Amino acid sequence: MTGKLEGLVIPVMEPLGYPHGWAGEAAKRIQDAVPADCGQLVLNSTVITDVLTCGGLWQGKEAATEMPDHVFWLRRKLVHNITMEYLEHAMVWGPQKPIEFVHEYLTTEVNFDPLTATWLFLQNEFERTELANELAMAIAYLLEAWPQITDASQVTFGPVLHSLSVGGVLLEAKHIDVTFGDHRLGVEVMWPGAVLVRLVSGTPSPQELEEMQLGAVVHALATGCPPQRLVVFGLGSGRGIGMDVEREWLEMGIGGVMAAVESIADIRNDRGVVVAGGEHCVQCPFNDSCDSSEADEYPF
Repeated sequence: MTGKLEGLVIPVMEPLGYPHGWAGEAAKRIQDAVPADCGQLVLNSTVITDVLTCGGLWQGKEAATEMPDHVFWLRRKLVHNITMEYLEHAMVWGPQKPIEFVHEYLTTEVNFDPLTATWLFLQNEFERTELANELAMAIAYLLEAWPQITDASQVTFGPVLHSLSVGGVLLEAKHIDVTFGDHRLGVEVMWPGAVLVRLVSGTPSPQELEEMQLGAVVHALATGCPPQRLVVFGLGSGRGIGMDVEREWLEMGIGGVMAAVESIADIRNDRGVVVAGGEHCVQCPFNDSCDSSEADEYPF
């Protein structure tokens, strides 16, 4: 489903169909699946995708030294961060012209990490003007698409919980920027849950919806009621995509957590590493030494 953000976040008033106690039973299934020799483990959507795609990819990223972000990623993060700062400011102090807020934000060095601050300092006047206009336009697109987003009575910024511990495994709810609505419990089944919204700098994609799966699982376990819908909105395009959270899809997310925990425990305890070549090899630090590497087949 694609369209304006304001239309995508309207929940459908139908029962979700989950019985009471579903969340507790789901948490117990995850807890029972955690091997005793797993050790401390933090799972987010990237870790789960990596280890289930290729155990060697996960190992490589765990061992690799973190590289500084390219300017492309610095720009994308800035679009997202300044939009969230604007929304929080507007919710407390009232709306402000986006371009005025952007100028004030960009001239306050404390808002940036050292790498981003250096990148901004090295820009010439034309580049700074172009960037300011881009950031202001992204905020304006969002306000036009969903005017109520600064209404504190309707929205909450971020997930209901940023992390949740289940059986010694810490699950991180990334990619959730706005939680809209509430969960309601009926006599026998749960009624519509919240709508979880993710803001991205570029054009939204189905993959970005999939990356919200663990966040949806954490929301379900934390509140006792699964979310009813997920939405991704592109700040640069002014367009959004959304999907209703089907029970089978959420169960797949729970299954992914259990499978990832088992795979990491096997790797840590020398019970075997499942290695598979593919497009992901270009991201792997071991692609020069791995016998299964297909990095040369995906040069770009």
